[in-house]
Amino acid sequence: MSRNIRVYALVGVLALLVLKLMGRTGQDQGLAMSATLPQTELADIQEVHLEGDHGQVKRLLTKRSPVQEQLYVLFNLEGEREKGRRVDGQ
Repeated sequence: MSRNIRVYALVGVLALLVLKLMGRTGQDQGLAMSATLPQTELADIQEVHLEGDHGQVKRLLTKRSPVQEQLYVLFNLEGEREKGRRVDGQ
C-alpha cells in the first residue's frame, strides 16, 4: 500500500515539475503566463475524429484561441500529432 502512495506522490511531483517547466519556457519566449496557464489552455484543445466514406477517418482539432495557438506552436504539438498519426497508420 505504501509503495502505491509513493508512486502517486512521485507522479504528482513530476507533473508539477513539467507544468513549471512549461510555464518557464513560455516566459522565456516572451509569453506572460503563470505556471498553470499552459495546463488550463492546452486542456481545452480537443481532437475530433470524423469518419467519412470508405472508412476514412479525418482528425481535426477544435478552434484554438490566440493563447492556445501560441502554446501549440511553442511546444511543437503539430509535430506530436504527426507522430501519433504515423503510429496508428492514419
